[in-house]
Order: sequence, then structure tokens, then C-alpha cells
Amino acid sequence: MNWFTRLIPARCGICQSWPAQPLCADCVQRHAQPMERCRGCALLLPPDEDDGHGLCHDCSQHPAPLLESCHASLSYVWPWQGSIDAFKFHGQPALAGLLAARMAACPELVATVRDSDLLVPLPLHPHRLAERGFSQTWLLAQQLRRLVRPPVQKAVLRHDWLARSRHTPHQSRLPHAEREHNIQDAFEVPARLAPLVEGRHAVLLDDVMTTGATLEEAARVLLAEGCHRVSAVVLARTEKPRFD
Repeated sequence: MNWFTRLIPARCGICQSWPAQPLCADCVQRHAQPMERCRGCALLLPPDEDDGHGLCHDCSQHPAPLLESCHASLSYVWPWQGSIDAFKFHGQPALAGLLAARMAACPELVATVRDSDLLVPLPLHPHRLAERGFSQTWLLAQQLRRLVRPPVQKAVLRHDWLARSRHTPHQSRLPHAEREHNIQDAFEVPARLAPLVEGRHAVLLDDVMTTGATLEEAARVLLAEGCHRVSAVVLARTEKPRFD
């Protein structure tokens, strides 16, 4: 694969039609309709679980102590999982704009970004950044801010609101029970930026949310530095398995 095909995929990432945009209009229409999600954990919200405030049963009984709200645009399943993995793991940064467009199509997600003072893409450790060649969350954040209309006025986007204080194994490769410990103390607010986060509403941005451990740890660090509120927006959410 040469540099040109890495940057400009020739086939739709879902239906494989060619030539096409990386995600063709037909697949977006067929697979990207908005779905009701819990505003606490971003899981799909069954109609019989809505407590009247947009929360699932678990979140209404046990509200998240750190995140004010969390919103996702997609489920991390077929047909989106392949495109997200191609973007994140297989060197296709050109997919950032099309995936960010899915985020910009989610009204609750956009409203949260509009209400933010700080837009905070979760950072990669320098070793991981060198390995991957780009930060997927930074690309998504840049594209999302560009796509929101009318333009976001007050949300200050920086790639370095948070820094990785230590290198950690991939969360996706660990059992759920180990993820919270793995990410503990993995973030810090650089000292020169600490005064700028005080009293602000920070919105974390991530690509895929599984257990929420990474977002919770990032929120803990921001709140400890004086943030007034922390919310989160993510491209995709791993859904709980359902047993019928």
C-alpha cells in the first residue's frame, strides 16, 4: 500500500463499493441513524429503561460521580468497527473527517461541545504517538470543531490540556477488571496550563469508550485541578452483551 492509498481510501469502508468516498452516502443513510442513548453512560437506552431524565436504570441508581454526562454517536459494532479500526490502527487518517461527521450528527453530543469551555482530546503517550504517527483523538477533535454549525465560539481546543504521565498497555487488550488499575495516574495537567482549567467546563473527547475507566480517570485529574464540570463525547461506544 503506497502513501496515496493510505491517505485516500478508494472503497467505501462498509459496502466496499468502488470508486466511492471512504464512507458512501448510502451506507451513512442506512447505518447511521440517531439512536437514543443514556446520557450517563452512553449505552443504547431501551425504551423501558428510560427514567424520564435520559438515564438507564443503572445510571439512575448509581450516577457517575465524575462525568456530568457522556454522549456517543455510534456503537462499536459492525459496520462501524471496521472503519474505526482502519482509522485508528491501520494508518488511514483521512477517515477522521467522515467519522467526525457522525459525531456532528448527534444533537446531544454537539450541544455538550457547544456548552464547553475546553475541548480536551485524550492524549497518547509520546511512545504510542511515535508508533501510530498521529493522534486519532486530536484529528477527530479538529474535524468535529470544524463541522459543528454554527461554529463553536467558546470551546478552546488544545492537544495538550492533558498529558500522559506514564506509558500504559493498550486498554483494549486488557480484561475489564484490570483497566481501571492500568489507567490510574496516567494523566496530568501540565503546570503551565493548570490555571487555565480552573472553574471551566471541560469536555473530554475519545474515539472508543468501553468501560469508561479512561474517561473517569481523565475527569478525576481535571476536577482535581479545579475544573468546575467535566463531560465526555466519544465516537463509538462498546455495547453491553445482551442475552435473550
